[in-house]
Amino acid sequence: MDRFAISATPPTPLQTSTAHGQHWLSSKCQKRGGGRPAVLTHDEILDCTTKFPARLSELADVIAGPYNEGPFPLVHVDYGHNNIIVDAGYNMLGVIDWEYAIATPCGMVEFPLAVSALPVAVDAPWNYNPDGSAKAADGIAQHKDREGYLQVVRDAESELGIPPKLSEVLRNEKVRDVTAAMKLFSVDGKPGFFSRVLDAFDGAEDG
Repeated sequence: MDRFAISATPPTPLQTSTAHGQHWLSSKCQKRGGGRPAVLTHDEILDCTTKFPARLSELADVIAGPYNEGPFPLVHVDYGHNNIIVDAGYNMLGVIDWEYAIATPCGMVEFPLAVSALPVAVDAPWNYNPDGSAKAADGIAQHKDREGYLQVVRDAESELGIPPKLSEVLRNEKVRDVTAAMKLFSVDGKPGFFSRVLDAFDGAEDG
């Protein structure tokens, strides 16, 4: 199996997380402008969709937080079971399908696809209890799996003697929700309650 040396911070022309966010906004807004029109049936959905780029731009540096200057890790973006090679004993041998891998702000690192989930703020409200916990059994199980994965990451960081940056990012639900909303917004013409994930940052720019 071939091996490739990758630096801790892959080279990128965008030096900060804020710059990355601004570049993403520019490219995605242009793309949506030329895509198929969204079919909107509710004023609130339209409002949340159309205001998302401007609000995200205003809060970009706040969302980046302590990781605005990096690191910028290499992220697979399609890290699921289908791209993991294991042996007969289920020992991991490698990860394939790196064609869309990118150097991205640390705050945009996500959970593996198997335990990823829609942000509560953009999902159907009837799927959750008043405290934000999932009602359905599969949602409850998924939350448990995410916590289990997070503990594995913490244990690995401790064993390797490295700073707990990855576990900190994965534990930051507000930033993870923004990343998920950005992905959903990238689908041409797809409306949604994207701006709601930014409500958690309101007032933070003044603090």
